[in-house]
Amino acid sequence: MKLIGDKNEFAIEYHISDTRNMMGYGKVWIQNKFYGTNQDLIYLEGYLGNLIKNILNAQQVHFPIEQFSSESIYEQMLKLLDETSDYLIISSTFTDDFMGFKYRDENHIVLVWKLRDDVEMIFDDLKNYSKSVVLVRVNSEIVEEVMNKFENEIKKARA
Repeated sequence: MKLIGDKNEFAIEYHISDTRNMMGYGKVWIQNKFYGTNQDLIYLEGYLGNLIKNILNAQQVHFPIEQFSSESIYEQMLKLLDETSDYLIISSTFTDDFMGFKYRDENHIVLVWKLRDDVEMIFDDLKNYSKSVVLVRVNSEIVEEVMNKFENEIKKARA
């Protein structure tokens, strides 16, 4: 597995198994917590790359988040989901085991997610995953930097 970035801040971990079709495995790390699974074969550009782009498109949230716990923020985001999907983390099948949301707070992106409890976990790295709500915050410039490096690595691999 290759790693771009720092797992303590923001990183993409991935492995290309089929260069011609750009298929492989990967997941995202934010503050030593991961989102996704590196045991599901995915289209790296369309799934992993688009996940990062989706995160970068996070919108400002319009409620006083500083007054809430991570569980309360998650619940507030679920309520907003009924009104709009702007805050929903949208990616692909390799993250279907998660329900996640993203929003901007000044120059940071805040991600809040939970492992879904209504699906059977088939991937080993998710079987012992915490059932608690995860709340992380990362500088958007770091996410952009990691995304740019990932795109460059994909271009090099194709060459």
